[in-house]
Amino acid sequence: MITLNKKIRNRDNKKKIKDYFGYASLNNPTMLIMYYLSYPLVLFFEKINIKPNHVTFLSVCFAFLSLVSLVYMRSISLFVITFFVSQLLDYCDGTLARKTNQISKNVINPDKFSDLIKIFLTHLSLSIYFNDKLVWIIAFLSLFLFLLFVTIALEVEKKIEIKKRPKKIILLRKKILIINQIYSLPLIGPMISFAYRFCTTVQGQSILVFIISPFNYKVCLCVFAYFIFNILFNISRTVSRSFKI
Repeated sequence: MITLNKKIRNRDNKKKIKDYFGYASLNNPTMLIMYYLSYPLVLFFEKINIKPNHVTFLSVCFAFLSLVSLVYMRSISLFVITFFVSQLLDYCDGTLARKTNQISKNVINPDKFSDLIKIFLTHLSLSIYFNDKLVWIIAFLSLFLFLLFVTIALEVEKKIEIKKRPKKIILLRKKILIINQIYSLPLIGPMISFAYRFCTTVQGQSILVFIISPFNYKVCLCVFAYFIFNILFNISRTVSRSFKI
């Protein structure tokens, strides 16, 4: 009886923990794993009374350390560690904000601004590290497109806020019957769903993938190609969404 009660309590605790995670963790295994990995840090920061904005700043500091590790120390292993910690902290600030009820309702908040800084630092560090003309061009293009996407997304958010319309997102699989049937297939469906979301959503995993970039020149180009495709897809999706508001 005691064991059963303990299991029920543990199950309830897991549900409470998930409530603090971002919405994207519901359908993105990569982000769900990162949220769980970051949760012990969330508890630690809450205990020592660290504010979410302080965690955001700490995340930027580790992003800068990743640049130093790669550009000046030429250490890939140190880059991987500092870059991963920076990303892990990126999951902490939002969870901590939700857990301590310190959520910012502003369209532009420190978390979004810090993401721009971290992506810029990552692009810069890889460009300097490889010191290749093609990498510089692709990095510049990637950064430009990302800034364009952020600008368009902010404008759409403002339009939604002004018109007070709820965010209605109709999934593609609900529009097309055959896609819905494919998604319903055991094993294959979840794999396709994960691959689709991985390649078409600008979320934590689209930044985390840069962790493998320094290992090889071709790998770096592939990561940039993935990121650019992801951004272009979301620009087109956001633009088409703006016409429906």
